[in-house]
Amino acid sequence: MRRSHQNRHFAKKASKYAFPSMLLCSSKSILKVSLFLLTVVFVIRQSRKRDLLISKSEQQQRRASIGMTLSSNLRLQHHDELPLLKYQSLSIAFKHAEVIALYFAASWCSMSTPVSDKIESCFGPDTEIAKERVLNIEKVKSDESSSFKKKDLAIVYVSSDSNVEEQMEYSRSNWIDVPFDSLERSNLKRHFRVCAKIEIDKLHINRKAEIPSLIIIDSLTHKTLTMNGKSDVLSRGRSALDYWIQLKDELRASEDEEISIT
Repeated sequence: MRRSHQNRHFAKKASKYAFPSMLLCSSKSILKVSLFLLTVVFVIRQSRKRDLLISKSEQQQRRASIGMTLSSNLRLQHHDELPLLKYQSLSIAFKHAEVIALYFAASWCSMSTPVSDKIESCFGPDTEIAKERVLNIEKVKSDESSSFKKKDLAIVYVSSDSNVEEQMEYSRSNWIDVPFDSLERSNLKRHFRVCAKIEIDKLHINRKAEIPSLIIIDSLTHKTLTMNGKSDVLSRGRSALDYWIQLKDELRASEDEEISIT
């Protein structure tokens, strides 16, 4: 009887401590489950954010691609309106160079000599920069493959020499000469209103600039980047080319922005 009483006593005591212990174990389990669920939710949210970022990136790339296509198509539509397209003597330069330097000068002009010498020292055929970045028409003729790499610069000589022999003697090997007997030589002077003083009456133009003049043109839009190419070469030297490329990039970016707005 006494032993039975003791057993009941111990059972009550055990049940007294068993319930809090079970409750503690249950709380730990709930906490673990809660942490697990929070981790799952966090992973899912991060995954969704990543997917949204990828989706936005793809959309931006797609819009950029559409914009480039639109820009290209609009440029093709206006291709026939390019003002210098009619000058066949410039076609190789436009096709194979990013910017064109139209050099108006003459062998008899003493003011042309220092400018010509500076162009030669900066972009002459033997310079490293010319080998990499300046168009050489002889190499274009010898390489008829479609893989010919477009150069940064083409130099075109629009001469005011007295005869073709003077022009040929004064020109440099990596300059493109506008043919002496061609009407294009006179028409380019009229277009840009640049010539020697002795040519004013013959060409019937209101002269804007004298020789020597170095006019820099974008090959894609045919727009003038600067009329001050001569000053650029004399003051900047070889770095003038980087400056002209920068002007070209800024012009094309503004053109693309205008096209995208329209």
